[in-house]
Amino acid sequence: MGILISPELFGSSALSEVLTPLKSILTTETISYVGLIYTVFLAGLDMNFDTILRGRKKATSIAIAGVLIPMLCGGIIYALALKMYKGPPEYWANYDTPKAY
Repeated sequence: MGILISPELFGSSALSEVLTPLKSILTTETISYVGLIYTVFLAGLDMNFDTILRGRKKATSIAIAGVLIPMLCGGIIYALALKMYKGPPEYWANYDTPKAY
């Protein structure tokens, strides 16, 4: 229902200003976040923790791999981007690149 009255559908018109006034955005966002938290809470209630706790070694190794592999890939891609960049060196002056390694 929210997409039907959003400014994305109507654009920046007088109708969208009537349907979604600027002062109601904070209230709408707050209600939507409460709904999101409630949905995640209900999803957590439906989880079967016995299955997760029985396969602890497998779950832990998958979790560690799910964290370390993207971190390593990100570092490698960043290092390759630094090596392959052919533009002016002033571009990287805005970034504190030694701390990024």
